[in-house]
Amino acid sequence: MRPHRTSARLKSRARSSAARLTAALPALTANLALEVAPVRVNLIAAGFVDTPLSASLLGEQLEARREQLHRTLPIGRVVGPADVASLALHIMANGVLTGATYDIDGGQQLVAPETAARLPVRPDSSPTGADGPGPPS
Repeated sequence: MRPHRTSARLKSRARSSAARLTAALPALTANLALEVAPVRVNLIAAGFVDTPLSASLLGEQLEARREQLHRTLPIGRVVGPADVASLALHIMANGVLTGATYDIDGGQQLVAPETAARLPVRPDSSPTGADGPGPPS
């Protein structure tokens, strides 16, 4: 499995190089799965994951980013390392999965940036742990 970021799929003038590489990875994954079969090849495409690396990269902007994602993601919480690990274990445990890209971004790709800015704040907007599931719906 190869890690991959869904945020590079967002449209922007300054992201053309990242967009080309991001668009190529799923095709590379599928082709590689055919070339090395029966070895399985899959791609995990993660959006923002709340990790110490994210914290160090965002610095003082971390809390604002967490709040924005908590407010705008369809799942109502930030994706944590345990979420990504759970997906990786599922892919590894299921021996028939190969050549696929698995997005894990909490639905970030479903919400356009301009739409996300207009979404109402969720009534259960208390922060949740990065590693655990959010509040029951």
